[in-house]
Amino acid sequence: MSQAVYIHIPFCNEICHYCDFAKVYYRNQKRDAYLQALEREIALTLSECPILGEIKTIYFGGGTPTALSIEELKQLFCIVNQYFRPFFAPDIEITVEANPDSLTIEKLTFLYEQGVNRLSIGVQTFSDIHLAKMGRTHTKSQVEYVIEQSKNIGFRNINVDFIYGVPNQTHQEVMDDIEQFLQLDVQHISTYALIIEPHTKFFIQQNKGQLIETADDIEADMYMAINEALLAAGYEQYELSNFAKPGCASKHNLTYWQNLPYYGFGLGAHGYLNNVRYANTKAITNYVKTLSGNERPLVENHKLTREEQIEETIFLGLRTRIGVNKQQFTQRFGVSLLDIYGETIAKHVQKGWIIETDESIVLAKDTLFIANQIMSDYLL
Repeated sequence: MSQAVYIHIPFCNEICHYCDFAKVYYRNQKRDAYLQALEREIALTLSECPILGEIKTIYFGGGTPTALSIEELKQLFCIVNQYFRPFFAPDIEITVEANPDSLTIEKLTFLYEQGVNRLSIGVQTFSDIHLAKMGRTHTKSQVEYVIEQSKNIGFRNINVDFIYGVPNQTHQEVMDDIEQFLQLDVQHISTYALIIEPHTKFFIQQNKGQLIETADDIEADMYMAINEALLAAGYEQYELSNFAKPGCASKHNLTYWQNLPYYGFGLGAHGYLNNVRYANTKAITNYVKTLSGNERPLVENHKLTREEQIEETIFLGLRTRIGVNKQQFTQRFGVSLLDIYGETIAKHVQKGWIIETDESIVLAKDTLFIANQIMSDYLL
């Protein structure tokens, strides 16, 4: 039974130099055709996997959902209200991703009136120099203005995305970013080390010798310094890359890390229903065309084995600071965590990689840069 919904809006006014998500230029696409196809996908999916309980989270990701015009946003929420609003939990979390330069007072007001109660704003850095290098089109002053206006309208749960390890970025610049973030007084921060992905402008520049990645040891120092600063400021680290004020952890992202089912709709979207992981095409023409024939635009559709479900539960759970709960694991899989992984856990505890209590196993705090190595030991 899924209690979470992800909806992908792929349109962007500009394409960032590091982004490999499913995205298209806003001005070159027929947004109305996309929204019609999106509604068709929702209807088809719900006919196969109907909603059986309350919807507790909806997340609009991108792309840039707020690249849509106000009329297009109204069309989008008309679809959402038709299919999902009757199932909204009283304390539903509704998140919209946004860029600072695509949020207007009119859009903020509309989103708030529609029940959106969480914004996730792509800041990435406060350095206008690094923003330009990354292909970002906003400025530091726009970030400050948008967050102030969001608070004035009534938003009380705001996330800011940051990227560190940008080429030629210094340790001091990262810490300056964190200090300026703290001055914003928002509820949540997601911090990600830059990864240079194939098919991005950064990847092309790297292959031409025009860009050099930040060394792993420098990124590790940045990560530890970020953690220390945020913890000292009263934020709680509830996942390797995410920090929140008490009570403000992202309900939607916790759905992923707890390996719970969720609907995924839109271009390139992924979903997890009835132990099946699926993914949609990233080609917008194929997406619209396939749905015009009343077929779901799937390019992946894999039913997980019991062993895969166990592995994913471990991998995702260990990303969080609460780790993998032993009792919940037994209830879900009918076998003790220690019966399957007892030797591995004992080895990792001895090495200082895992902290084991009567209730759970948790990654030690300083293991981020060997986390993949640790988790590979839990493959069955």
